[in-house]
Amino acid sequence: QHQVRYLGLMENVRVRRAGFAYRREYELFVRRYKMLSPQTWPASSGNAERDTDTILAAVGISSDGYQHGKSKLFIKEPKSLFDLEEAREKRMQYVVGIIQRTYRTWKARLYFQQVREKSVKLLHEKKRRNNSWVLYFVGDTIDATTNGFVQETLQQTRDGKVIFADYVNVHHDMGIPKKRGIISSQAFVLTSSSLLFFDTGFTSVLQRVPFQEITKVVTSQYADDFIVVNLTQTMDKKGRPVDQPSIVFDSVRKAEIITVFTEEYKMCMRTDIPMDFKNSTEITVMQKPKGAFGFMKKPVPKQASLRWSEESTLRDREALIRPWPTKKDPGYSPDQFTQHDIMVSANLGSRAQLQLDEPIPQRVLEHTAHGRKGKKKRANRRRQNW
Repeated sequence: QHQVRYLGLMENVRVRRAGFAYRREYELFVRRYKMLSPQTWPASSGNAERDTDTILAAVGISSDGYQHGKSKLFIKEPKSLFDLEEAREKRMQYVVGIIQRTYRTWKARLYFQQVREKSVKLLHEKKRRNNSWVLYFVGDTIDATTNGFVQETLQQTRDGKVIFADYVNVHHDMGIPKKRGIISSQAFVLTSSSLLFFDTGFTSVLQRVPFQEITKVVTSQYADDFIVVNLTQTMDKKGRPVDQPSIVFDSVRKAEIITVFTEEYKMCMRTDIPMDFKNSTEITVMQKPKGAFGFMKKPVPKQASLRWSEESTLRDREALIRPWPTKKDPGYSPDQFTQHDIMVSANLGSRAQLQLDEPIPQRVLEHTAHGRKGKKKRANRRRQNW
């Protein structure tokens, strides 16, 4: 008799005799089925009995199919209970999707905050900064991961997955006077084993550079956006080694590109990427051969020097390649065609917000994973003190 009373069998028998197939406290009922109504999900109103009526109405159970008690709900037909469970099972798929999306979002944000923290350490005392730490690191900014042509290309080349993608400005034919200054916007995609340049419409691959062909990556100590990639030699049709022209492009997300590129190169090649932070370097450009009829011949790769310098005439945050000299310019010399200059404004040089000899300020650390964690702790501490 004690076991019968303890298990609630007597109450269950009385409920069944009264014609009700199910009973449940209002709070427990709302907790289990609150996702079935937008008025009770994700947070209920606080009145459990009223929320119970809202949920039953959303499922389509009429008031004749149930009855209210002082603290419990009584449902008459088992079919009503089956309808509730079936609706809950369908809705739970949506709830699980929310949980999965929330977790993936949190994990992705944590990853990019960690990348930004690596970027701060990588560029500290090597490159001036000018508010670039405020940019959110998002990886694929142009949805290259879901682009059909990009995915088909990566399957053919077996280059792995998309790590970073964005539109960049590529500078062409730096060694040809009449073509110097030509800039084209291209879709830059960094994978786990190569660099790819697509046209902005994603209809063709303009250039593919495996990590094995990269000899050096150079960026200046200024806060400009230029990145230079020097390549190895390749073989021509006659089997002779020929230099490949260097790739010169600029992007506002240079810090993210350099950081992610460094990590992926190390994982792929099992060694650190040869990267220099300096204001002068040697590059390979396509140039017309010298001579009386050199202008009629095809451009050939030639070695040249590239130099960054601060120019007081530039405004704001400008950085551009110095135009070719003409014969009318004073001091004109043909030797000037082997020298290439990138001019940067004072706001990207001596007036940049973070100089090379400055310690990492707190405002920069707050935009990293470690800094945001500490920022959250400080905010919680202030809230508790208040």
